[in-house]
Amino acid sequence: MTVLDIKDISTEDAYIYYRKSYFGTAVLELQSEAIEIPIKFLIETEPTGKKNIEVNLKKDILYPVLPIVREIKKTILSISDSGKLPC
Repeated sequence: MTVLDIKDISTEDAYIYYRKSYFGTAVLELQSEAIEIPIKFLIETEPTGKKNIEVNLKKDILYPVLPIVREIKKTILSISDSGKLPC
């Protein structure tokens, strides 16, 4: 299982400056088949600068969820660190 991309990322208005909410579509490769899963994720930045990421899958899949969420979080963190997330 690998995360190929997270596309169609859009923001949701948030009133707390250290919490940003996003919607997007995760493109995953599961058993040599590419599937798209709508997701909602939240990035909360602590005062120390550490980022906590919460991911909600909006579609049921026939695969263990924890490894998928872990890989999606890694991908979101790398996109965030590179500055490619919309503000």
